[in-house]
Amino acid sequence: MLQINKKNDINSALFILLRLDESIGIAKSARLAVFARYCVGNIIKEELIAITSLLTTTKGADICTEFKELSETFRFIMYPDVISFDKLNLSQFDWLEIEELEMQLIDFQSSSIWIQKFIETRKKLELIEAERLTSNISKNTSNEILETWNSIPDAFNCLKKLAYAILTIFSSTYACESLFSEINNIKDSLRNRLTDDSNLACILLKVTSYNPDYKLFVI
Repeated sequence: MLQINKKNDINSALFILLRLDESIGIAKSARLAVFARYCVGNIIKEELIAITSLLTTTKGADICTEFKELSETFRFIMYPDVISFDKLNLSQFDWLEIEELEMQLIDFQSSSIWIQKFIETRKKLELIEAERLTSNISKNTSNEILETWNSIPDAFNCLKKLAYAILTIFSSTYACESLFSEINNIKDSLRNRLTDDSNLACILLKVTSYNPDYKLFVI
């Protein structure tokens, strides 16, 4: 059921970004983990898709492509009200209707309603960051940004598509690194004969954000 719910959400997601990472296990064999990042409503999910053993170790160049500098474009999700179209590097987003996006950005930046919307969002994020520093309470700020973009009307659909695409980009390797720590706890020196399928089933229950429907197991 967990896998079915996850599959349905992934199939309905507008954008999906995959992240691949490799590590060496207890048995000194290489393993590859595949994570997906996607939006479900106002929530951004990072979910494990697969773990598989590799015949050899890998280098970063084998599983990654060079990531072009897009710092100014990344700021778009937070500052669409002030960012200049000329500053956007859209070389990786050529599937967008560029001319339409430019016109929508002009209309967007001429609306005091939507300008104020993002001013308020940035203030809210500042308060969340201050709370994190003083109270050590962590909140997912990406979800706050996603919720703001979901509230924008579809008349700005090109802007929203760009925002969703940027929001699905992994911001760090934290998910993969924490996963391999959990794998080492499950597939240790005493359980090193676990198959990839059994290992995946165990680790999915540990790291997934989906909740199993236990009623289905009651006869």
